[in-house]
Amino acid sequence: MEGIVMTRQERLNVIRTAAEHRRLINETARRQFDLNANDLRARSHWLAQTAAMMSQPSLGL
Repeated sequence: MEGIVMTRQERLNVIRTAAEHRRLINETARRQFDLNANDLRARSHWLAQTAAMMSQPSLGL
């Protein structure tokens, strides 16, 4: 069975397209990681504030 015959330019286009897809996937993964890290920081900050409030003596309420 004969393979698909491609010109040099077609092969270069395939390589460029694959590289662009990899770049977009990596960028998307990095952005998702940043969003997750920001969310985790915000949750940790909230938890620390809540723990600090709960450890204070009662205000007589």
